Amino acid sequence: MTRVAAIDVGSNGIRLAIADVDGTHTSLIKAYRVGIRLGADSFESGVISADTLEMMTRAFHDFRKIISRMGVNFVRAVGTSALREAGNARQVIQRIEKECHIRIEVISGEREATLIAEAVQSSQLDLPSKCLFFDIGGGSIELTVVDEAKVVASKSIKAGTVRILQKIQTRGLGENKGIDAALGEVRHSIKSFLQPYRNSRRVIIGTGGNIECLGKLQKAFFADFDKSLLSLSSLVAIIGELERMSVLERTEKLNLRADRADVILIAARLLTLVAELSLTEQITIPYVGLKDGLIRDMALHPSKKDLLQTTHEGLIGLRERITKH
Repeated sequence: MTRVAAIDVGSNGIRLAIADVDGTHTSLIKAYRVGIRLGADSFESGVISADTLEMMTRAFHDFRKIISRMGVNFVRAVGTSALREAGNARQVIQRIEKECHIRIEVISGEREATLIAEAVQSSQLDLPSKCLFFDIGGGSIELTVVDEAKVVASKSIKAGTVRILQKIQTRGLGENKGIDAALGEVRHSIKSFLQPYRNSRRVIIGTGGNIECLGKLQKAFFADFDKSLLSLSSLVAIIGELERMSVLERTEKLNLRADRADVILIAARLLTLVAELSLTEQITIPYVGLKDGLIRDMALHPSKKDLLQTTHEGLIGLRERITKH
């Protein structure tokens, strides 16, 4: 059995998951999240600021300690939309590798969607034959059409929650008007991608922290609910409740983190748009994501694992390799 760690460097937070791998079987041991909004820098100025990089470095130092303490043998870290677009991504990656001995790989939106889709397919869900996997991130959304467990088409669109929030704030619009404007700009891209598949009824498989939050929010509004299932009618009702609350009220009444409360309505409206355009009435929420896809990928492809020896000799060797480069 091998212990691995997966790190998802997202636009609205950085996540660490630790799991045991035995052949192709994986077992999640522990998961952590640090709320660092890289997208607030990257989507606004095009670079990760010095202050944000300091916070990111401290987070990775903490991750490194956790990884060492928990006896992890291999680690893999990937960066998504915020790092893809940051002009100083190379410098950010080099600093993290030099100081924390963790190498970050920046992946494409399409690769991100594939890893998430593979995580869903390897979960315990009884998936229907025709699905639409929909992931909402901070910088982008990923749409993946799946027929009979095979990916038919995939598209990444720059319409994540943090990116839309940045646009609303820059334009000085109110929350509802700002979301209306932002969704109007991406509606055509989503509709044209989904158009060839509208005649075949599909269940949306929704992933990402915001969709998981919407599933759990049903408890606050409905007596009977299943957090793994969200109907379009329930989603519309939740939107109505969220629209009546300020961001502060969402943190106080719904116990949401501040960095969730300010984007949850954006996510709910995005999910509604995709459901309506795909003629779907129900969303299934598997509670897996990119980090789970990374763990599965490490189990299936051992050669792709990045060695992270936690012994003293291993760290010396790693430092030597970093110095040479």
